[in-house]
Amino acid sequence: MTDSQQHIHSSPSPEKFISPSFFKRCFRVLVNTCKGFIDDDCYAKASALTFYTLLSVVPVLAVLFGIAKGFGFEKALESELNQQFLEQKELVEKVIEFAYTWLKTVQGGVIAGIGTLTLLWTVFGLLNNIEMALNAIWKTRHTRPYSRKISDYLAAMLVAPLFLVTSSSINVFINTQITQTAHNNIIVEALSPFLFYLLKLFPYFLGWLLFTFVYLFMPNTKVYLRSALIAGIVAGTAFQIWQWIYIKFQIGVASYGAIYGSFAALPLFLIWLQFSWNILLAGAEMAFEIENDLFLPARRLTPLSNKAIALLITYRCVEAFVKNEMPLTDRALSHELGMSLNHLQLVLEALQSDRILSAISFHDKTIGYQPARAVESITTKKVCDAIDKSERLMASVRPSPQMDRINNFLKLIDESIENASDNQSLYTYVSQKADMN
Repeated sequence: MTDSQQHIHSSPSPEKFISPSFFKRCFRVLVNTCKGFIDDDCYAKASALTFYTLLSVVPVLAVLFGIAKGFGFEKALESELNQQFLEQKELVEKVIEFAYTWLKTVQGGVIAGIGTLTLLWTVFGLLNNIEMALNAIWKTRHTRPYSRKISDYLAAMLVAPLFLVTSSSINVFINTQITQTAHNNIIVEALSPFLFYLLKLFPYFLGWLLFTFVYLFMPNTKVYLRSALIAGIVAGTAFQIWQWIYIKFQIGVASYGAIYGSFAALPLFLIWLQFSWNILLAGAEMAFEIENDLFLPARRLTPLSNKAIALLITYRCVEAFVKNEMPLTDRALSHELGMSLNHLQLVLEALQSDRILSAISFHDKTIGYQPARAVESITTKKVCDAIDKSERLMASVRPSPQMDRINNFLKLIDESIENASDNQSLYTYVSQKADMN
């Protein structure tokens, strides 16, 4: 293993976390989370997901009830949904009724096959939109292949009803066991108030687990557990607080009831959905910022131009390729260079667009980068040209005679660089370094 690889995979000691610089990073993570939420247009994404959820809520429930019926606990699932949405009982009962009606209509003959496919397609569409929203936050350009979408989404659909029912059953079981044991055990009886208090925190634990699972599972990129867990705890807690506010104060019940009458539950449900999706996406932004800032080793950074960064990235990728090492991932490069993943992705996109580097997907959802052409042909000038051509890294100015003169001057400089003896391939620099060692 090379020194650079050891540096990439080494994690900072816990002592480095509890320091003034660590608290500064925590504050920076919060600020960047808010900034990322705005820059990635997460509010609009949440609105789109609210719309897709509203369209697919009945098909999703129909699929869940169909799976639950196969395992024999559809009544338990129905009871759990009613328990989770006590203040929207009428709406929940209506939606459940629609779900059962849909299930009945897709039974029998060819219609059953078409209906089932339509049902699954609707659910897959919702999950795909969630994945795309999280991929955008994690700067992942590629979605899952269709084969993996089918297997992963089906697994999620099977786990969801089991998770809902099991979580409720565990809570009731533990509650019953504590009550029964308290009668025969003095210690348990003395601790029972504390144990019952801990049981009240059980919904928080489930929320943390659910949000952590979404942040780990849904993006088509490798997300480390520590980042997903911290963001999951924050988002899960925020979601429970939002639930409490929503149920306790029943926002807008009087005004919506006067306007919508018996349909008042619908706009309230939309408000609940919108805020819930906002919380989930804000948590995803936090997971991204934690992964790419909080746990980076502290170091003094040197300001570099995009061209210098591109040359450094390309050099490292060529070096790994020549040494027959695994292609470097964006995370590895980000940690090694100490730069943000946002900026790194922009440079990598420019290098891919000009076929300097190519991306390779690994089985664990990480993406590595290696030369896209013969390493002998990747010169300093070609790497710099890739950055010049990039629209994402390009500034637009008003045309002027002065600008034309500057462009002509730069063209002459480019021609001089192209013909210069120092415009060697990066492979040459890698070989020279190997000879020196």
